[in-house]
Order: sequence, then C-alpha cells, then structure tokens
Amino acid sequence: MSVTPMFVTPLIYEECTLDLVQLENECRSHCTKQPSVTRSNIGGLQTDKFQNRELFDLIKQSLPLVGDRPITSLKIEAWVNINNPGDYNEMHHHSPHVGTFMSGVFYVKCPPDCGNIKFYDPRPHIDSSPDMMYYEEGTRSRELSPEPNILIMFPSWLEHSVGVNKTLEDRISISFNIFNVQY
Repeated sequence: MSVTPMFVTPLIYEECTLDLVQLENECRSHCTKQPSVTRSNIGGLQTDKFQNRELFDLIKQSLPLVGDRPITSLKIEAWVNINNPGDYNEMHHHSPHVGTFMSGVFYVKCPPDCGNIKFYDPRPHIDSSPDMMYYEEGTRSRELSPEPNILIMFPSWLEHSVGVNKTLEDRISISFNIFNVQY
C-alpha cells in the first residue's frame, strides 16, 4: 500500500544572506517618500513601489522550476511593511484573479514575538473532516515564526494573516507579487 499526497500547496522557505542593515535603511527611506496604503494592515505602514535589485535577483533564483519548464520572464511588484507595536495584518490573499503567479515575503527586522505569519488550509471543511483529524489532527492553519533574512514564497491564492506585534520594536518585511510569468 502507498499513500499519495494530492493537491499539495507549495511553500518555499529559504535562508538568505542579504545585508539587513542596508535593507532596513532602504525600507525606512522608502517609507518617507511613498504614502502608506491600507490593505490588510491594521495599523503600521504599507508602501508600494519598492525596488531592490539584489532582493529581486534572489526571488528570481528561488522560484521553483518544474521539469523542463524554466521561467523566462516575470515582473515583481514589492512593498514595504512596517508593523509597529500592536499592529497586525488580517487574513487576506494576493489577488490571483489579476494574474499573480506567486507571492511572498522577505523578513528584514523581526524581533521575537513580533507576529507569526499564519497560512490557512484552502480546502473547505478540513478542520472537521474525520480523515484529516487522523492525518493532520484537523489543523486548519499553520504558523511560521519570522526570522531575519528569510524568504518565503507561496501561491497568491493561499490565505494568510500576520499576528500582533507584541514587542516594543518595529517589524519590517518586504512583500511582493510576481506577474507576467512566461515559461
């Protein structure tokens, strides 16, 4: 007998070596030049149009490849998130209906207890299904603690949220969407 997982949701998690001091300075400078927008954030700042070639190259290199289908073209749109103490992000997704191929987050500054990222199982009724109670204890979500210099990528349709920043420091991350993918 064999058990074959079906409809697995890919999550890419990569440890990186970017210069976080320089990146934090770029993020803070960017936030002084761009107006903050409100999307899923409750408090804090979200500013569009962030650019960083080194980070974008890292994202491109980290994209998963499927067999002989290399990705030959893509566009990245990124924004800076600064969650002050008490700030958080409500459950949301990244608009897959507008052509978002994949989404992600890169952690610049994240002291302990600054708010975990929580991913929600996209399958309906998973938390009450008897078979999933057996295989996965009926877990409807999974949380990851943010760490500095970590890149996480996931399908844009995967709903997620960010917990309350319970520290006295800012939590800084760069979120992004990938569009116009050709392979």
